[in-house]
Amino acid sequence: MVLLLFGVTLAATSTSPVNIYRNEQKIESALSSRYSINNVTPHDDRFELFSHRIDIVETETTSGMSSVQVLVNSRALFDPMNLKLEERSDFRYYSFLGFGEVWDRETDIKRAFIVQRLPLPNEHDTGERADYDKRQWYIYYLGPDGSVEKREYINMQNRREKEHHLGIRLIMSSGTFLIAMGYVTDVRHSLPVLIHPDTALNIAVIAGILMVVFGGYRLIRPKQKTAG
Repeated sequence: MVLLLFGVTLAATSTSPVNIYRNEQKIESALSSRYSINNVTPHDDRFELFSHRIDIVETETTSGMSSVQVLVNSRALFDPMNLKLEERSDFRYYSFLGFGEVWDRETDIKRAFIVQRLPLPNEHDTGERADYDKRQWYIYYLGPDGSVEKREYINMQNRREKEHHLGIRLIMSSGTFLIAMGYVTDVRHSLPVLIHPDTALNIAVIAGILMVVFGGYRLIRPKQKTAG
């Protein structure tokens, strides 16, 4: 009986993560089929982004903090952000700013984009763990003249909406996600890394079903013997 109950529980609790994980894969596959993304890693504070001149303006403030702003063709893209910058990669503004171009194969339209991750309320407080559920981003899609054709706001709640799935892909590809994330849920990033998540979940479901079958067989077998 214990084996039967354990098998039912294992199969039932594993089926939902399998479906969620496969849904994440389905979303990613659809995005890969439709969009081509070309990310750009700047090596200077002034560079060209597909015919647009980009300037990253940094002004040192106090206590190791810097005011950072992006200009597109000499026009401010957003209000200055107050950041504590660390040399974590070749790109000084990694995890806060991302740049690239996205091509929509269906419409044959190419647009440059800039991703801005807003700093978390306590991100620069080393004595307190940052609340990653409060991550927020703005994605700016630029027109041919450098003007903002579309500004998209994404947070950890509205990311589940289909209209933001491309935005999530741009966040992940540009390195501004801060920690691993998914389109709807982070389940595929929280599974063991020693085995492929899809395989691990399928094994769990199959194991649960086998336990149910074996447990049920053991439960009814004594009755069959008694009846004989």
